Amino acid sequence: MSALKTDIISPREAARRRDDGTFCPAFYWRSFPVVAKIREMVVAGLCGDLRSLRFTASRPRKHAADEACFVYDRFSAMLDGAGYLADAPCRKLYIEKCAGANNLFALAEFANGVVAEFEANECLPDSLPDIAFVKANFSAGHVTNQPLVGYFNEEGLLYADDKSYGQYIADDGLKSLAAGPFAWMESRFALAVERGEVAPGKLGCERWLSMIAEVLS
Repeated sequence: MSALKTDIISPREAARRRDDGTFCPAFYWRSFPVVAKIREMVVAGLCGDLRSLRFTASRPRKHAADEACFVYDRFSAMLDGAGYLADAPCRKLYIEKCAGANNLFALAEFANGVVAEFEANECLPDSLPDIAFVKANFSAGHVTNQPLVGYFNEEGLLYADDKSYGQYIADDGLKSLAAGPFAWMESRFALAVERGEVAPGKLGCERWLSMIAEVLS
């Protein structure tokens, strides 16, 4: 008998469903390569103790979701990424959101003292690419994919013709090129789920959504 396929669904949908082992929420930041490297450093203790994190997600308006999706699906995925790295329950959450816009700043404090800072917006001009950074501050060093200067990493490939151009990321584990960092982490997460590297279930999504709703109420 073949194994059941695990569906990847939105955190809001996952929170509403009975946990029957056939789905998991789209917590794709876990599969962002820089998050994987930070997790590796945390487990190995190569940079000392993890002290703080900073997540940055900036997207052009053409990729903006509706407000509920931005807050409860996309932002909760960032929170989960921080919790995945902190490896401790979140005990405090603060969110400052701009009214009527997909733009927020947030702070989360975890039970082991790790503090995570979040900057998320979907308000960039449509001509700009997606931006996704994570910075981890350890007691004996830092791990980040953020450039030393500027706001863009020129990773991957540039494809252009007479009408348009695009920036793509090649990954040996993927069957096709990824159109930017968010498509990259989403594809890697889907592959991890397919391989059984992510256990099916709610992955704590109910707790994240409850905390967000409580803070914003």
